[in-house]
Amino acid sequence: MSRRVAPSFFVMVWGRPDPVPMAQWWPGDLAGIETGNLPDRAAVERVRRFVRERGLRLGVHYPLQHQGDTTVRSPALTSPDEEERRAAFADVEAALREAEEVGADYLLLHFPHPAIISRAAPEPFHAIARHFGVRYTDEYDPAQFVEVTLQVADQLAGLSARHGLPLVLENDIFDAAFWRSRSFETLFSAYPELGLCLDIPRLQVNAWISPGFDPWSFLERMAPSLVEVHLSSTQWRGDVVRRHVPALPEHSAAEGWVEVGPFLQRALAARPGCRILFEHNPTVVSAEDLARCYQWVRGIAGEAAATATLTDAADAAPRMTGWREG
Repeated sequence: MSRRVAPSFFVMVWGRPDPVPMAQWWPGDLAGIETGNLPDRAAVERVRRFVRERGLRLGVHYPLQHQGDTTVRSPALTSPDEEERRAAFADVEAALREAEEVGADYLLLHFPHPAIISRAAPEPFHAIARHFGVRYTDEYDPAQFVEVTLQVADQLAGLSARHGLPLVLENDIFDAAFWRSRSFETLFSAYPELGLCLDIPRLQVNAWISPGFDPWSFLERMAPSLVEVHLSSTQWRGDVVRRHVPALPEHSAAEGWVEVGPFLQRALAARPGCRILFEHNPTVVSAEDLARCYQWVRGIAGEAAATATLTDAADAAPRMTGWREG
């Protein structure tokens, strides 16, 4: 029997102690919340109660809570330092236990992390990368990166299976040399139980800072592993980078914007049943523009769904073991 496959819409609750005031800016057809960087356990409980009362799903973006340290970053899974990698796996296991306790559907981590950039990258992006954690290309041997990546993936897959909770890896900033090493493809091909989150703005940032990186090639080759899309826009003009702006159809490359629409269309053509997460700050545009953002994205999703009637739901559902489809 055939059925229609469509994406589900999530929003990010990042660092907000109470989701209730944010709800006025969210789309009406919301399926769930992805949350992280909450200040304390009380905030975690407020989010948990919010999703339970409204019948929403819950995902966790590492870290669930920062306990007063707002510099907490994603685990350094691909650090060139072996001790840092060992500590990162301990952090992931603790985060999985925490996500289990709050009833989350999945835990999301950045990958590779720390970000990997060339020292020749434009200065504004050095500042962003330093804030979130960065290593430089001359600290790695790209030829060995595939081996390290597979070791990391093997341990992550084991932790995910042990805790019965899917892990999602979100593309961080990385140099083209590491894309050419095919480490991403090798990882997700060998460990299909791990899911890919495509951060659309970061995909374009990679192309901006690393000549030779082709975002379309990345999307085409990684689409089979896609389970989630992070949606917002980024603008780079001179020394200024604006991030997490609601995506709008008029955002053009000529004005320094990431053109979100074509990337989203291609992602949904390949994976019409994935999550779309609005990872924007809704307060930086007018209410009218925010409504247009949701309407535009909903239209793109609707077009993808209209051509994605499947005889087997598994054709478009994520491949992750234990995945709870939306």
